[in-house]
Amino acid sequence: VPVNWNPPPLISASYYNERWRKFLMNLSDGGDESHCFTYASYLGNRWNRTHPPDQHVKKVSVIFVRRMALPNYGLSEPERVQLFAGEYP
Repeated sequence: VPVNWNPPPLISASYYNERWRKFLMNLSDGGDESHCFTYASYLGNRWNRTHPPDQHVKKVSVIFVRRMALPNYGLSEPERVQLFAGEYP
């Protein structure tokens, strides 16, 4: 399945709740790599439960897309930061 790199219309709507938002923001701040591995495993398990075996995950990457607020209401270009990449457990 191709990745959609377009930003969501409302970023806050992409978080399940405030705890998930905080967890994901902590990952993006260079948190513990074991948390990134655990999150990647969670995503792989969630995908595999809802897809047939021929579409199961083999590799997982967690990528954070960062945009900085600039003066005069500007935004920086999106920067993709790879937090984790590896074989699916």
